[in-house]
Amino acid sequence: MQITKLEKEANYIDNTCKIKVEISIDLQDLASYDYTGLDMIPDETLPDILTAVGRMYKGKIKQGKILKEKVGSLLP
Repeated sequence: MQITKLEKEANYIDNTCKIKVEISIDLQDLASYDYTGLDMIPDETLPDILTAVGRMYKGKIKQGKILKEKVGSLLP
């Protein structure tokens, strides 16, 4: 699992900030879900995925760039 796209947009006119994240999950990580639905991942697991990605990338994004050499894998 890895972040493949990360965008941050600050709008000073209406005091908002949008964060857009694209997460790609490879076949090995998908196998750990043991789910056969058409969309590959059950909706109930999305919060868990976001939590896992947050832990993987915590402190590894500097000045808008991902320090890929410091990012581990979801699986051991």
